[in-house]
Amino acid sequence: MNAERSPSWRPSRAEVLQRFEALQARWATLGAGGRTEPSRPCTVVVLPSLPSPSAVSAAERRAAEQRALATLGLLRDPDARLVLLCATPPDPAAVERIVAAMEASGVPGVRDRWVAIAAGDGGPEPLARKFVRRPRVLERVRAAVGTGDRAWLLPLHAGSDERRLAVRLGLPMYATLPETVELDRPAAARSLFAEAGLQALPAGEHVRGFDDIVGAVTKLRFEQPELAGVVVWAHAPEAGRAEIAFEQLPPSGDLAEPAALTRSVRAMRFSRPDMDLGRFLSLLGEQGGVLEQRPAGATRREPVVGFEIEPERTVRCTGSWEPIEDGPPVRYRSPADPEYARVLQQEALAVARRLADRGGLGHFALRFVVVRTAAGSWRPYAAAITPGLAAHAMPELLARALLGAKYDPARAEYVDEASKGHAVAWVHEWAEPRFEALQPADIEAMLRETGLAFDPATRRGIVPDMVAAVTERGVLGWSALAPTVGEAQALLERAGEALEQEAQRASVHAPL
Repeated sequence: MNAERSPSWRPSRAEVLQRFEALQARWATLGAGGRTEPSRPCTVVVLPSLPSPSAVSAAERRAAEQRALATLGLLRDPDARLVLLCATPPDPAAVERIVAAMEASGVPGVRDRWVAIAAGDGGPEPLARKFVRRPRVLERVRAAVGTGDRAWLLPLHAGSDERRLAVRLGLPMYATLPETVELDRPAAARSLFAEAGLQALPAGEHVRGFDDIVGAVTKLRFEQPELAGVVVWAHAPEAGRAEIAFEQLPPSGDLAEPAALTRSVRAMRFSRPDMDLGRFLSLLGEQGGVLEQRPAGATRREPVVGFEIEPERTVRCTGSWEPIEDGPPVRYRSPADPEYARVLQQEALAVARRLADRGGLGHFALRFVVVRTAAGSWRPYAAAITPGLAAHAMPELLARALLGAKYDPARAEYVDEASKGHAVAWVHEWAEPRFEALQPADIEAMLRETGLAFDPATRRGIVPDMVAAVTERGVLGWSALAPTVGEAQALLERAGEALEQEAQRASVHAPL
């Protein structure tokens, strides 16, 4: 038995790193096709992993696992097999929706080419750690993978836990750890943007509390007296961002400045209506955040471009998306506005080529801030880059699974085999206690009865791809597929109204 397969093996960090590097070296021989769109027989082990901060609840993780069923779209390649790792067994109705759509479009042998393996643990612990702690479950995974040498681990998020799982399974990982390409520090990302010729946002300050914010703002105002304001990003995903405006403040260095700045910080405006100062500062204290200068401009948007670096160092754009509006819930559209989407795609690919030279592999997301100038054009700033096939990369996979469509960078939209364009809009996540009275089956029935459910024949409608945990804290989300972004957004609005009505009906008790 190999050492990594022995339940008694307790490797040191150095041993894990050494074995992981040896596994990653296999990509040199896997060659073209060793990626998420294989061209020769292979097995992809999908791990719907998420970052491990305590702010992500077990319910949110379960909902994210359901959304990750979109990775079944990889089975549109007839030579691919898929092993889906999950904490608890996936919802049969959600699986059937995707499998039936692929079968209806002529994809052969879908049901026989994949298997789900559950750790049997619905708790908040990171998914990779759940599998590492269960040697017998790992043996089931190895048996499902088989003896072929063309197999790899595809995590949604890559960190030390996912690296350890890859070593235990003896599989290379189709992902990049941030430290591998020197992306674990903001200054390193800014250096990368400069190498690629991108204009980055002015350097941010790391903050963990109220005093840090006041200190950082005081320093920035001294260095740049004309600064109009700042934005604070908390690393906790549910915190959103906070904006601090420097309106009617005394000059930097004035005796009245400290008190005036304190008032401005306390009056910060939050992107999420349900956020308040106390909760935001609590989340900031737990996980930290970054304070960034706010570029001047009346209209400001935050689009994201996804890209992939393949083993042979070729790069491709996998999509663009942006928030439609601040939440809750946060809504997104994909593709992003065509006024700037194509330009941002080119800038993202310039970064991708430099990451490829550093040994980058797999999926990345590059966040921009675009500001409309006085002349009416959009000025882009590179803000941050994140490795991993994160949850926001699901639109491309969902479009592939249900529509057989792929993202076409030239057209800046998802294009199917008949060359027809498609768009996706989605609700990232509700977490509303008033929805706890609903069951997943209630939501499925509501969408059918209102005519909003996705229809493979018309290729449009709502996909309830994040409802498995609705009974826990009211956590749910869904996606809308339609020929245009406008139609997809309209579907989201109609579905949101129907959901509110259904929740009201579900909370009414029958007479005693």
